[in-house]
Amino acid sequence: MKIENLQAFSKLPRHDLTLKNISWPKDNENNLTITNETYNGDLVEFKFEWVMNLNINLSLGDYAQAMSWDIEADIDSKGIWKIQWIYPGIGFIYLECNEVEYKKL
Repeated sequence: MKIENLQAFSKLPRHDLTLKNISWPKDNENNLTITNETYNGDLVEFKFEWVMNLNINLSLGDYAQAMSWDIEADIDSKGIWKIQWIYPGIGFIYLECNEVEYKKL
């Protein structure tokens, strides 16, 4: 499902998501997929098209997994999404992209 605006994004699960996978589905594309497990065990996938300014800064240390506190999102005047996963005590994932898709696996 393509996410059209911030209101639609705000209805997605954003809290207590356990990071399961980060992948680039095809070579030579700027698309990124982040797979998470929800608190009730469902797998969900966020797909980002034409990713720019990707910054993954995670340090698990003694933690066994990365669980999100929140996912913050904004859209600038040019229609670029700015998204940041916040993992308390562990770090963050930040990216900018042209399009966001979401699906439950």
